[in-house]
Amino acid sequence: MITMSRCLSSIALSALLTAGAAHAAPADCPEAAGIVAAAYQDASAPDKLGRIRLSGSGDFIALQSGNRSNPFAVTCKAWPAKPELLLAAVPVMRDLSGAKAADGHDGDLDVLVLERATLQPLRKRRLPGLMKDDAVRLTGVVFDTARYDLSQDERAFGIRVTRSASSTGSMQGETSLRLFVMSEHELHVVLDGLLVSRLQGAWENECDSREEKRDVTLSVDAAKSAGYQNLVATDTRVSRVYAPQGAKCVDRVTDKTTARHTLAFDGKTYSIPESLRAPDRRPGN
Repeated sequence: MITMSRCLSSIALSALLTAGAAHAAPADCPEAAGIVAAAYQDASAPDKLGRIRLSGSGDFIALQSGNRSNPFAVTCKAWPAKPELLLAAVPVMRDLSGAKAADGHDGDLDVLVLERATLQPLRKRRLPGLMKDDAVRLTGVVFDTARYDLSQDERAFGIRVTRSASSTGSMQGETSLRLFVMSEHELHVVLDGLLVSRLQGAWENECDSREEKRDVTLSVDAAKSAGYQNLVATDTRVSRVYAPQGAKCVDRVTDKTTARHTLAFDGKTYSIPESLRAPDRRPGN
């Protein structure tokens, strides 16, 4: 039997994992096959499982199939700030065999900007190893096209990556954010691996559980550093317990804190305080 506290915790974890939907739900990408054909000259035709092989490497790219979203398949979104452009996230996966295949996945993420009408690739940036997971599973990749106006004429777009894990009596989930700026010749990663949400919980029995939830919101500051507006990360942490009260199971907030951090641009990337660095952040960034 699923206990009430476990049910409540599962609902909270589900809310974390679907939070990215407010930015861009991982909806169907009808252009996916065309995007792959245009951007990868060595791509094969899709097989029965919707996988496209890249010759010479053994890597493959997956297309969405059915009604269930696959975080390791191509996703795309028209860029509201520049509707003539299409944003695409293309996981380039590697075949794993034996025990490794059961343990998780291994792959990179290609981020592309294309002409929406012709699907001609304009910019491409590879994020090595970002699609790799193990016990903490990668569960979502979605675009964030909020108004990240970093300068008068440059707006960034984001990608949020969500991971989760659960076992008997415990659960955890987290989401990281990366921001990209499209220059004349390149696609730059200007924010690499900011932790924007985390949920950790544990339960003992029915209506006896605790959880810690963390949400980080990002806003654009008026001050500048190295030509770009500073970013302000507001970090809110809430601790909560569920316990019986008469015939009901009620929750109570036991602690709540809020902290603000200024993220300054150093000419290449925004600095991220240690406490806000996501576990999937690339070393050295």
